[in-house]
Amino acid sequence: MKHTKSYKILILLLLTAIFHGCIDDPVKYNGSMIDGAVYDQFGMNYANMKVSVGDYPIVATDVYGKFSLENNQFPYNITVSDIYSSTNKYIGLTIPNPVLTTLEDHGNSNFCYVKVIFPEITSEYDEAVIKFISIDKNTQFDDKASYMDPYFGMWVNIPYDKSSISGKLIFLQYKMYSDHTVHSFKKFGIKDITLNNGYSNQEITFTENDVSYNPPELLSEFNIQLSPEFNEMNSSVSLIFPGMDNNSAIELPSSYFGELYGYVITPELPNVNYIVKFTNYASVDNYQLFSVIWDYINPGENVALNHNKSLTLLQPINEVSNVNDNTKFIFSDTEPGGIYVYKITPDLHFDYHHTNIITDKYPLTLKDFKTWGYQFIPNTKYYWGVVKYPGYKNIDEFVSSQLKEDTVYKKIPASEWYSFTIR
Repeated sequence: MKHTKSYKILILLLLTAIFHGCIDDPVKYNGSMIDGAVYDQFGMNYANMKVSVGDYPIVATDVYGKFSLENNQFPYNITVSDIYSSTNKYIGLTIPNPVLTTLEDHGNSNFCYVKVIFPEITSEYDEAVIKFISIDKNTQFDDKASYMDPYFGMWVNIPYDKSSISGKLIFLQYKMYSDHTVHSFKKFGIKDITLNNGYSNQEITFTENDVSYNPPELLSEFNIQLSPEFNEMNSSVSLIFPGMDNNSAIELPSSYFGELYGYVITPELPNVNYIVKFTNYASVDNYQLFSVIWDYINPGENVALNHNKSLTLLQPINEVSNVNDNTKFIFSDTEPGGIYVYKITPDLHFDYHHTNIITDKYPLTLKDFKTWGYQFIPNTKYYWGVVKYPGYKNIDEFVSSQLKEDTVYKKIPASEWYSFTIR
């Protein structure tokens, strides 16, 4: 009887271990169909995106960003692109339902337009941000109203499957220093609203009675310890509203270029719960390849960031001209682990049409890039660099759920750019 009881316990422990393994690790498959979804960098469903296993056959995502593809490869590679965006190649996937992100690109979606009327801004040193915040997915870029503007034309993108979206509209007016940082806050208002998609005669008015005046300011000191390898940097300050969608944030004007110490001013908003996100961007050569680090603080708290350069390109050396199929692309990583995005482009000044190789594999060769569909032109200069999303064990984990910063990582390391020429 004792032996029987022991066997039962062992079997129970084994089943428990298997069960937890199924939860923690992505499910692998050997089937013939892939059913996935594509989102843009803001988490919006990306409709009409071209998706393929390798480079063919090609299907388009539906209005929900979803797609289905036949597959006879295992493991498999997926290519995501359209005519305007970068091409993203995910390498070595083994799960049936990948969730893919375009990383840098803004997708296509329905839009809402609304005319916002507010108390006149009478000083050329004042401006106001008017921001829609919601628990639902949406995208609104941080346009601002300024001196003598009669009204504000607000555009909010919402998913294709939504005909309307509800949330709150915030009006926040501030006075600026000559360097375009905030000097003080002057007016604050908030309204519950519902937006309908399309261009219509929606109109929202903040009267003098709808706003409060001179909301108190709170000071937060910042201290950035920056690696000497970086020679370009700037910082930003945003108000983040817990419980709202990640895109529901107000970016305050800031010009902290090269400033490692200082303070930021945030408002004390009545009946609104918010935290402050302080972000530092640093690069070696200032060509759209920034290492990013951030932290969250309560209004009035201080923030200290230690921003080290952890990715450094090694081979091929910069400006080399004899790269061939066997050339290895090698970099050092002082904090190894995570997902690497190899970026390849013939033009650093052009934001779109980069090719991103997204993989947990390291190092890669030029032949690998060619195998995965990149077509190099002989005697042409190309640039390459690496960005990392830390904290992921492998590529399957990376594509097992929608990519959201802060859930796994609070920094995005990046290397410099190196150039090379194909033999």
